[in-house]
Amino acid sequence: MPTAPPPPSTLAELRDAGFAPRTLRAEILANLQAHLRARDALFPGIRGFDDTVIPAVENAVSSNAYRPLDVITTRKGIKIEIGNTDAEGRVILADALYEAGGEAPDMLIDFATLTGACVVALGTTVSGFMGNDPELGRHVFEAGERAGERMWELPLYREFLEATKSQVADLKNSAGRWGGAITAGAFLSEFVGKTKWCHLDIAGTAWVERET
Repeated sequence: MPTAPPPPSTLAELRDAGFAPRTLRAEILANLQAHLRARDALFPGIRGFDDTVIPAVENAVSSNAYRPLDVITTRKGIKIEIGNTDAEGRVILADALYEAGGEAPDMLIDFATLTGACVVALGTTVSGFMGNDPELGRHVFEAGERAGERMWELPLYREFLEATKSQVADLKNSAGRWGGAITAGAFLSEFVGKTKWCHLDIAGTAWVERET
């Protein structure tokens, strides 16, 4: 299957995709940390957000690149069918979440410029978020409001996880067009175990084309 390069207009955005999440993460986490400390009864023992895992990969064609229909094994042992070679971000993020969860954290919060589907749904001024703990999700939302970073919760229903199931592996890294931001989050949910977790898709908000 031929692989086409991204349009020239998107190359600068791809180059900057690593820096923007770090800036956004700092603002939201600072507000969230203060919020959780003020409500220690809900999240006792929160000391701070000191541990960061940064998965990184170059999306480039080479003789070692995976191909459509390949099946790869994650660090958790879950086998993934590669349905879309451009959906590499969730593959490395899955390993990062699993590794971070092995440190027995109080919670996991990931920031990723993950899907164009989130931009289609929410535009460039609102991030999408979802997770497995409603209380944590509420605190993340409120921290974003105080930081001036708008976000909206997307429904992580069981049907979206079912859409990621594969006939030749455990999961597939792309479940098609419909609900793409949510199926990506559902895919990631398989790698966090029972740890409280919130996923923020900041594909639309990480890049600013005009002064705000």
